[in-house]
Amino acid sequence: MKNLLHCLVFAWCAWFLVACAAGSSPAPDTPLPPEYLPTAVALTVEAGQQNTPRPVLPEVVTATPLPPFEPSPLPVTATPEASPNAPRATATSTAPPPLPDADIQIFRLGELSKVVSPISARVYFQRGYVGPATAELHGEDGRLLARQMKELVANPQAWADITLKIPFEIGAAAEAGQLVIRSNDAFGRPAAVNSVSLVLLSRGTNDFNASDALQKKIIIQQPAENSLVQGGKLLVAGMARTASSQMLRVQILAEDGRIVGSRLAALAEHKAGEYAQFAVEVPYTVADLTPVRLIVFEDGGQISEFLHLASVLLQLSP
Repeated sequence: MKNLLHCLVFAWCAWFLVACAAGSSPAPDTPLPPEYLPTAVALTVEAGQQNTPRPVLPEVVTATPLPPFEPSPLPVTATPEASPNAPRATATSTAPPPLPDADIQIFRLGELSKVVSPISARVYFQRGYVGPATAELHGEDGRLLARQMKELVANPQAWADITLKIPFEIGAAAEAGQLVIRSNDAFGRPAAVNSVSLVLLSRGTNDFNASDALQKKIIIQQPAENSLVQGGKLLVAGMARTASSQMLRVQILAEDGRIVGSRLAALAEHKAGEYAQFAVEVPYTVADLTPVRLIVFEDGGQISEFLHLASVLLQLSP
């Protein structure tokens, strides 16, 4: 029955549309029953929707928000505390470079060793020194108690090894003394000096302390050996461990013994017994290219001219 009604309504609507288009055909004489009107209207609208093309709407894509960015945690390296089986890291430190050997090494006799006459000492001289070498023993008032001289044979490949026996006499039971070993170059200029403080005994037995005269007490770091210096000024720098807080003396000696430059060099603040830096600019005067020996030394005061001395050979130009 429902299908029959649909067909009747559709036929009537089609006839009505054709009649309206023709403009001459009258409306049908037999109207539809009132109860069929809503159905007819609905079917007409549905038919028009089916025959009318639908607009194609763009596809709407709803974006899904991304989760907030969180960086991945870094891998955790197990520490010895966290993992008992992990190997323990060993802290390493760079050791300072060893101190250079002294140009003159005094063995057996350490600082404040107690000695009776004669003093026995074994001394090494750095290779290349030609001498002569001088050993002097001074009393506490500076008087010269003994002196010995040794000729050194020039040998650029080996140290010179000499043994000294130095007799002395003192009036008191004990007295402070200073043994000073010096090596000169071929022009009589001091090339190296080392010394050790002793306690001189008129009688008794020797009581030696460990040697403290094997490394350089004064180290010249600038200028380098055999450098050529120009401009009338020489920068001298290095480090030293001295017996007192007094300044170092710096001299430039020509081959004829003339002092062509001289200054005092103060040590940087340091603890007792430690090496301290020094630096000084030394003006010099030469007329032309001049070979010289630069010496840096600790003054011995009333005891001796030198306590410790280091030197380098240079060429100076105006």
